[in-house]
Amino acid sequence: MQRSSTMFHSRQFVSRLVYRQDVKRLQERDALSLKQTAAVLRIHFDAARDLVRLGALAVSTRRKNQRYRIRATDIDQFQQQFVTGKDAGRILGVGPRYIAGHLRRIGVHPALYPPHCRQTFYRRSEIKDAERTKSHLSYHRAPCSGRL
Repeated sequence: MQRSSTMFHSRQFVSRLVYRQDVKRLQERDALSLKQTAAVLRIHFDAARDLVRLGALAVSTRRKNQRYRIRATDIDQFQQQFVTGKDAGRILGVGPRYIAGHLRRIGVHPALYPPHCRQTFYRRSEIKDAERTKSHLSYHRAPCSGRL
């Protein structure tokens, strides 16, 4: 009887070891590299690296050779909190060249911006509020006379 209980415990121990290795492998498969993360967020690699350094983008693991691994859930969480200036312009119907000035006029300031980060990011909640009050953002261009 003693022998069978020892055998049962050893099998349970082995199955736990295999399970932990499988979980670790699945976590690494679920985690994206910094380059893949930048592609998903449609930003430059250096901007993604700056986001990690600033702590705005959580890193699940960091390998010995300085390679970051970022979970898909952390990327989704970042996308729910922040939006790039380009995407903010798309949401509000304003060109990316003019979006910063328009948002500044109504009191919306970037959450992450140069020189700390390569790209400008706004809080998504503030952009949604600005979208609700879109009448304040109406951008009127002078009509083109056709002459250069």
